[in-house]
Order: sequence, then structure tokens, then C-alpha cells
Amino acid sequence: MINEYFKWNKNVSVEVKTFNYEVTTSKKFQIKEGNTSKLLRYIEGLEYDGGCKLGEYLSKGITSEEVWLFSDGISNLSMETLFSFKQPLYTISSSSSVNQAYLSALANQNSGDYLNLSSRSQKALLQKIKQPTIRFLGIEVINGEVAEVYPSKVALVKKNFAIAGKLKSKEATLKINYGIGGKVMSSEQVTIQSSDKKYEMVEKLWAQKQIDELSELSKQNEEVITNLALKYGIVTDFTSFIVLDNLEDYVTHEIVPPASMRKEYYAKLKKKQDYKTKEVNDRKERIYASFQADIKWWENSKDMNEVIREEKKNKPIKVDQTNNSTLPQREYVAEKKIVYGKVKENNGQEVLPGVMVVLRGTTQGVATDFEGNFSIEVPLNGILVFTYIGYQSQELDVENIGSERVLIVMEEELEALEEVVVVGYSRQASAQIQEVDAVVEVADEEDVMEMELEEVDGMYEAKRSNPKKTVKTTLIPYSSGAKYLEELDSVGKSERVAKYYELKKEYKNAPSFYYDVASYFYSEGDQKIAFQVLSNLAEIDLENHEVLRNLGRKLQEFERYEEAEYIFKKLIDLRPFEPQNYRDLALLYVDKGEYQKAVDQYYSIIESEWDADIISRFGNIELIILHEMNNLITKYPKQIDTSKIDARFIHAMPLDVRIVIDWDMLDTDIDLWVIDPINEKCFYSHKDTRIGGKMSNDFTRGYGPEEFRLKHAIEGQYIIKVNYYGSSKQSLFGPVTLRTFLYTSYSNSKEERQELSLQLKKVGKSVYEVGSLDYKIAN
Repeated sequence: MINEYFKWNKNVSVEVKTFNYEVTTSKKFQIKEGNTSKLLRYIEGLEYDGGCKLGEYLSKGITSEEVWLFSDGISNLSMETLFSFKQPLYTISSSSSVNQAYLSALANQNSGDYLNLSSRSQKALLQKIKQPTIRFLGIEVINGEVAEVYPSKVALVKKNFAIAGKLKSKEATLKINYGIGGKVMSSEQVTIQSSDKKYEMVEKLWAQKQIDELSELSKQNEEVITNLALKYGIVTDFTSFIVLDNLEDYVTHEIVPPASMRKEYYAKLKKKQDYKTKEVNDRKERIYASFQADIKWWENSKDMNEVIREEKKNKPIKVDQTNNSTLPQREYVAEKKIVYGKVKENNGQEVLPGVMVVLRGTTQGVATDFEGNFSIEVPLNGILVFTYIGYQSQELDVENIGSERVLIVMEEELEALEEVVVVGYSRQASAQIQEVDAVVEVADEEDVMEMELEEVDGMYEAKRSNPKKTVKTTLIPYSSGAKYLEELDSVGKSERVAKYYELKKEYKNAPSFYYDVASYFYSEGDQKIAFQVLSNLAEIDLENHEVLRNLGRKLQEFERYEEAEYIFKKLIDLRPFEPQNYRDLALLYVDKGEYQKAVDQYYSIIESEWDADIISRFGNIELIILHEMNNLITKYPKQIDTSKIDARFIHAMPLDVRIVIDWDMLDTDIDLWVIDPINEKCFYSHKDTRIGGKMSNDFTRGYGPEEFRLKHAIEGQYIIKVNYYGSSKQSLFGPVTLRTFLYTSYSNSKEERQELSLQLKKVGKSVYEVGSLDYKIAN
């Protein structure tokens, strides 16, 4: 088409501008005698990269007489908008996937035309440029009164062109103007009169004309289009053809029936709505009961620092212990105590990490940490069994010890091993064997320290202090270890963008490539190229919820809040039945400082009607939502109007420590573990710890969130781990992406937050150490 055009317009200046979400390059060419070789060579050599925004910025600084916009009309980083040029605009596309309505409207608004290169001959398309099409420019009311006339703006005059509106007087005379480039070329005058007859087809024509105009920006006008379509029985992108055989069909689809059926319709519709209201209220009552129990937990939480300090002053005592199951089995009593201790080798000098400490006859157990320490809650008459490969098993009768702190000494096994204990996820098994080639420990991993993480040089640290407390948090940086990152790192900084374009040819269809490379450039301080690279995810598949979720969250991390908001709203449109999507948008509003919007978004999750399957999958999310909502209400009371919130759901609950994880994949089970300074692990099957730690309910079917809370932190180190237990789903995006939020001084003026995203690659091991928190209280 370019060659054909310049055969006709042979001597002309041309400026080529490339764009994605901004104008990226600009170059001028002088066409002489129709020679386009330099122009075409330049266009063929262009590198196209990044997602797209179509907006006002494209019309700025243009001084030419005519503009050609080559685009598929899909703005995947923002909503489409109609913007104005001073020159005629021709929108041009050859894509099989194109937003034709938008490109047509944009061209029409700017006295141009939409040219579809795949549907018309070049000669016919060029004729549209050479000889502009006449247009309807509007009406003038000579006398009488009319309203809501469509088209309400400039429109192409095609075959069967019609104008529809509402006549408000008995008669009206209209002048209809036609022209080119905004200039009136001809007019005609018509007189219309009212009629007592009701013409349903005329009403439908008027509604269709209005829908046609609204559909130029269909997404922004979805609600109005849907209401018109339902009222007048018109099929649109948001409605479909529905066969309405009886009254129940009208009630089911909430479509107003003919007048003869309306009384019964409204009665049945009220009954249906009353039932929905009751379901929502019943669910709110269940949430309130859980919230009240949560408040009670918070109010009863005690500061255990003094108790723990006193216990640590007492050294562990050596107690009598027996070898190899000599104590008879017994029935355990209900009353329990916590036993603390240390395990050493038989020389009494070296500690033994990884020793299994199990309540005999049960699957309840822990493992000693790197310093040989353990703590376990057991019945007052419990029998503890200590096992470690290469050492004789030991038993301890808790009923006979006079102290809660004990020292256990393990003796080496001199003969060949006869038994190996294999510890698995939520179960324990033992097997008699003759030979041992290898021993595999499957992690229930009360304290496995080898994690599936790449080695890193530095750590992200945040220190905060006040006169009484010092907190140091550490999140372990993530590296995917991908080959393409090694290749990027192998070249100089000035060569990395070129290297990226080279690598893109090989990995262009891999979402994780853009995610990793964007993270790499961002960590290197190049935020501009990082955003450009990341925005390619919007080009890959804007209908894939996993891609959208990761794109939105990474945009939020990059502080590209405008684009992130668009993506999260797109995700809600795509999957309105998942409460996590509304939470993601609320978290974004928090980062933007739009606290009222965030609170409204949170509370909408409490107030909404959710499908029974969704409640079954994610019904535990409400408490976490209320914690995050109340956090904002507590910190910003003057900025937030709570008048529309049920006062029963408002309660301040400040915490010393709060840790939250969520992830991007459905049908995936990831468990949060927090190991406190007395070596007690808080996780899904041990939700309440001695020092007051509390774990939320387990999300086994995807997304999370899971939450750990501690009102009064004791001194020492808190280790944060996750157990990637399993997934029954293949992901286009690749490995599951986990987010970890670590809060200290939650819900008060000194609140600090750290965030880390990492991808979990389940290769043999499933336990990942995410970070740690060192908590110290001044004497």
C-alpha cells in the first residue's frame, strides 16, 4: 500500500514514529519521485517491543497534513480512549485480531477512515484516502423539541443510513447537515410528527443506534449497553440471544416481561432477591462469629518474654533415659506440658542437629535445630523417642522428669543399622531392612536447612529501632538461575538491551522470560527498560488469568500503579468469582495511598454474594480481609469513612509481627511455616504456639493468602519458610510465583513492610527458606 500511495503522491515529507506505551523513535524521510526504498528498509529493521497504550500522547507535536496510524486497536495497558488530531486520521490494520469498532470510531472522529488491509483491494483503500467519504455532521432543530438523537456526533454515511431520537413535541423540523472534514457540503430539511401508535421496531432501532455509538468504547459503557440490550431484546457483546418461554425464564435472567406478566414477575423477583439477601446475611453472621473468636484470641494474648527469659536461665539437666523401647506402652492423659531440651553426642560436647523427637505411638514429633535444641508439647505421662541414624534410639519418660528442660545424650550404634526411620509429610513410617544404600528424608522437615534456593551474595535488610525494641528483617533475594539471565549478565551494561532483543527471538513465547528479565533490569537500576520488557506479558495473552495476575503484581512492585490498576480490573472482569482478585486491587490502592478505595474494596468481599463452590474453596479468606481492612481504619481514621461498614466488623488489633503469603496458581497447596525463637513451628496443623503465634486456616486449592500473627513477639530469631506441597495444574507461566509480606509493628505508626516475590521450582525438595526476623527487646 505504501508503494502504491507514493506512486500517486510522489514528492512528500514523511515522519515515522514508533510507539508502545509512549513514542519510542521518530525519523523523517523525504520521498522523491515515489522512491520508498529507504523508508521501507527502515520500517523492516524496526524492533517492536512492549505492551500498548493508545492515547492523547500520539497526537502531540504532529505538524503534517495527514496521519496514518498502524495498529490493531488493542490497548492492553489501559482503557481505550478517543482522542483528537488536527489532521485527518487513517487507522490501518491487517491483523486477524483487531478492535475494528474502536479504530473506525477513532478515524471517524478525526475525519478519516479505517482501512482493513486484509479485506479490500489496495486500489479501493487508496481511494478512501484520495477521495474522503462524506459524513453526517449533525442536526439543527429549526422548531419543536427533540432529545437523545443518534448518531449524536460525526458518522459515516453508509447504505441505509438512519437517524433516531425522541420527539418531545407534537411536531419538529430538523436540518440535517452533511460534509467532509467538518465543513458542511449539503443539508436537507425534514419535518416529523408524533403518532399515537406505538412502534416497537422504531424503539428498537433507536436503542440499536445508541448501542452502536456506545460500543465504540464498549468496555467503559458495558453497564449502559447491557441495560439497553436487556430492555429492548438486542444481542450485544455482553448479552446473548435468550429464549424466554415462561415467567420463570424472565425471573432467572431478570428481564422485564410483557405488561400482562409483570405483577407476578415482580413478586417472584422480590422473593428471589430476598433469598439472596438472606444468604448474604447468614454468611455475614458466620464471618462475625469467627471474627469475634479472633478478637478474643487477640485480647487474651499474653507477653511471654519474662516467662521465657526465666526458663532460659535454668540449664537443662541430664535425665535418666533408656535405650531401644524398654518402657511399656501406656494410654496418655489429656493434660499436657511443653518439654524443652538439647541433644548431644555421647561425649557430651557436640550437639546433634536433625535428631527426630517423636511421642511414642503417634505421628507427633519435631527435629532438633542446628544447636541441638527442641521443644515439644506432650501429655504429662508421655514417652518421647529420640532417633538419629548411626546412634542408638533413646526413650524419655516425661512422667519421671522433674524439670521441663532436659539434656539427652545419644550413644553411637556400634553394630550394623537394623532400622531406619523415614519421616514423611504428616506421617511417620518405619521399616526393617537388611542393607542400606541410601536414606531419604521426605520433609515434614521440622528443620531441614538445605533449601531449594540459588546462592546469593547479598540480602535485603531493614532495621528499625525504638527505645525498647530493635527489629532486623531479612528476606532472601530470588534468582531463577535461568540461562538467559546468565547471558545477560555476561555482557557489559551498555550491551544488555541488544542482548535482550537477541534472546527474545528464542524465548518470545515464554512468559517467565519477560518476568525474569524485567526483574533483572529493575534490580540493575534500569526501571524504564524493566517496564518495557515486563509489558510484553500484556501482548502474550491478556485473557490468561495467571499471566494477568503476575503482570499486575510485578507492575505494582515496579510502582507502575496506573497500569497495574487496569490489569487488576481486567482480572476482575475475567474472573469476578474469585475474592483474591478484589484483594489484589485493594492492596494496590493501599500502595497508591487511596485508603478509602482500599477499604471499600475489602469490604465488598464481605458484602458480596459468592458461589457455594467459591466459599468452599476460599471461605477462610474473610478474616484476613478484615485484618487488612482494620489495619487501614486504625492507621488512617481521618481519611476513611466507615459509615457504610457494619460496626461489628471494626476492631483494632495491633501486632508485633505479621507474615502473609499468597501465590498465583489455582489448585496449588503452599503452606506457611514460622519457626519461633523457642524452636516451635507454627503451621497449618499446629496453628497456636506457646508464645502466642497464630496461623490462619490452610488454603489447599490455590492462591492463598495464609497469615501468621503474633501480638507480643519474644526476643530471638523467627525463621520463615514455605512448604510447596503440591500442584495439580500445569501453568502457562511456568513455576508458581509466591509473594511474601513481612510486617512489624502492624497497625501502628511505626509499621514496616517488606515484600519478596520468588518462583518455586519443585525439584526434589519442597521446602524454601524465605527469610528471617531478629527481634530484640532492650533491658
